[in-house]
Amino acid sequence: MFPLFHFRGRRAPNARSIGSLFLACLLSTSLWGRDDDPREITIERPDGTQETYILLGTGTTNYEGYNFPSDILLSKTDFDENVPAGQIITLGVQDPDVGDEHEFGLVAGTGGEDNAAFTLVGNELRSNVTYDFEDKNSYSVLISATDISGLSVAKVFTITINDDRTEDFDQDGLTEAQEEDVYGTSDLDPDSDDDGLVDGPEVNVHGTNPAVADTDGDGMSDGWEHNNALNPLANEAAGDADGDQLSNLIEFQGGTNPQEIDTDRDGFTDYAETLDGKNPADRTSLPLPDPHVPQRMNYAGLVAVNGSPFSGNGLFKFAFTEANGTVLWTNDGTGGNGAEPTGAVTVEVSDGRYSLALGDVSLANMRALPSSVFTRNDVRLKIWFNDGTLGFQHLSPDRSVGSVAYSMVAGWATNSLTARELSRPPEVLGVAPSGLADAAFVRSLYLISGPAGQTLSFKIRSLDPATSYSATGLPNGLSLNSALGVIGGALPASPGSHEVTLQATNDYGSGSAFTLYLIAE
Repeated sequence: MFPLFHFRGRRAPNARSIGSLFLACLLSTSLWGRDDDPREITIERPDGTQETYILLGTGTTNYEGYNFPSDILLSKTDFDENVPAGQIITLGVQDPDVGDEHEFGLVAGTGGEDNAAFTLVGNELRSNVTYDFEDKNSYSVLISATDISGLSVAKVFTITINDDRTEDFDQDGLTEAQEEDVYGTSDLDPDSDDDGLVDGPEVNVHGTNPAVADTDGDGMSDGWEHNNALNPLANEAAGDADGDQLSNLIEFQGGTNPQEIDTDRDGFTDYAETLDGKNPADRTSLPLPDPHVPQRMNYAGLVAVNGSPFSGNGLFKFAFTEANGTVLWTNDGTGGNGAEPTGAVTVEVSDGRYSLALGDVSLANMRALPSSVFTRNDVRLKIWFNDGTLGFQHLSPDRSVGSVAYSMVAGWATNSLTARELSRPPEVLGVAPSGLADAAFVRSLYLISGPAGQTLSFKIRSLDPATSYSATGLPNGLSLNSALGVIGGALPASPGSHEVTLQATNDYGSGSAFTLYLIAE
């Protein structure tokens, strides 16, 4: 850039000086500035005509005794962030000519990239915007000063923005000064240690360290402990909050809920799925049960209130536990450590007598039975009852069902059924593979999966002899032989999950619906 020097009015050079100037330009390169610093001077004559000269050389920075401004001065070089527009920096000039007057301007070009962020009013450089240190902490501005003779100087300035350390930029409840000087956290990230807890509440509410994801060093993050009703300030790694035989640390590592014995609510406890190498947080990842183990268990009982048989709709809660208290199943998946479940099952009671199928998922607050209920040596059934007035009461003693499971399987054989059982409509117990191309893909009596397009054939089994079967929701490619109860064909060619409703019928009627999950992988 070439500064433009104007000589006007009373200080315009005379003809002699113009001639001398022109001659000097022709004969010498040592009159004006440095050899590498060309200067452009425009001379305006009294009659209004102008001539422009490019002067090269080294030497003086004055013309006919008139000096160029030597420097531009600022009263300061900083503005504060978060302050409305209108902050002021005062401009000044160093000039050998005492009493000279100057005009200031913002000059476009290299160094003036941020000129638009400022306004020049007289000798005041004013802020145009409210500055944000975190967004931009310095600005480049190019300012010129021109004296009354038209001699100019231009200079690049860097205007820095002062950081307001009292602000809470990330809105986490801590000031920037607190984060950087006290806690060692980031003022740009509300959760500096990525533990799931915001920095401010960690300090002010939870008492945890916002710069350390695991304050108590028990291997579980502060946020996970807090969100799962554990204490992030106490080492509870070895504890078992839900009594499912999995430590809190194992539940953290496995992504399961330490307050629930069956995280994915698939009817299998977290412990049972973990032992079988399955994912207790994925309800499609199921243990492979014994194909001869039932999925439901018929249960009949008596209940009296104040010595009299109860009649009406009673509220029941159920749990299967081992003799040592290990919870194998509860009707709604809650209630670890032998505590009663949360959800109740409504059952009609007549003259103190009631019956239902434990594991019948068609009932509200009832989940399927896991195989562990039937494969353990000493299993107890715990029951809680509420007549609607006295609240839930634990019915005692607990019922031992240790050997009942496999005797019930004999119900598949006609000669094992009692006359009373034969009078009931058949109940779909489950499905067992009859000719699956790759039996390894069978995961449970509730779930059959295999590669997309997999050819398969399996027979529906019922608790009582059936004369016909029905199925709704079968995907394309699979069909049912209603007389034989055989579903055959191939899984869909595209991956996906399909819910199929099965029912069995005999001369006494149709049994309750049963849901089968078919998955094409």
